[in-house]
Amino acid sequence: AITAGDSKGTGDGGVVNGSGNSGSSGYQRRSKNFHLTRILLKTVAAMAESGELTLPQKGLLKDRIVDQDHIILQVAETYDAENDLAEFKESLIQLADISAKRS
Repeated sequence: AITAGDSKGTGDGGVVNGSGNSGSSGYQRRSKNFHLTRILLKTVAAMAESGELTLPQKGLLKDRIVDQDHIILQVAETYDAENDLAEFKESLIQLADISAKRS
């Protein structure tokens, strides 16, 4: 379920304004990241509340969210585009398990 996606990234999400340059793309990317962060925080909190995540898993995911980890943001971006809640939750659980193994 988790794919690292395009880890190269452009830093600005590849957003280009109508004039053909990326003048406002920094703002658009920050706005997008804020939107994705809200989705992540709400979903992780709900999953912990329902017992789908343990408190340690919740903590590991929240650390990644606060750090604006590119992988968790990519997972959220995929969910935002595809709206597959089951896949999103599965990816978050997998990411928490990966994080636990590294710590």
